[in-house]
Amino acid sequence: GLVDFDDYPFPARHLLPNNIYSSFTSQRKNFTILLTNTGCHFVCSFCAINRQPLRCRSPQNIVDEMEQCYKDFGIREVDFFSPSFFINREIALKTCKEIIRRNIKIEWSCRSRIDEVDEELLRQAYKAGCRRIYYGIESASSVVLGNISKGITLDQITNAIALSRHF
Repeated sequence: GLVDFDDYPFPARHLLPNNIYSSFTSQRKNFTILLTNTGCHFVCSFCAINRQPLRCRSPQNIVDEMEQCYKDFGIREVDFFSPSFFINREIALKTCKEIIRRNIKIEWSCRSRIDEVDEELLRQAYKAGCRRIYYGIESASSVVLGNISKGITLDQITNAIALSRHF
């Protein structure tokens, strides 16, 4: 069986020169990546991880790692390098609320499908430090979206982007 995601140790960041890492979009130092979940239950035809079991870390475990990054390694920006941070709405919302509760001042980015966000999630994510969301849109053609089994509409794309701009 699968090992509980929370049982894995945090990355050995003490072995890294954390001050030299960044991404092409990062704004703050020190920077790191952090994994919140793996797998995906969607069936997009182009994807290497579609239909893989969805495995999520608990909000407590995710924020424990963020807090360690902040306190021990001077990290001020994190990229949640997961297929979709918002794929489990309850975990994403609780993670944001826990970041806010602990007052961890880390800016972060994440990936998401456009059909997984709503106003409450986006508001909490922004309050928790989210500054960029990389949406998997793939195409502005409804024919292409249908052919790749994306399961989203052009209206959903427009609405999610418009909603995201408010924060």
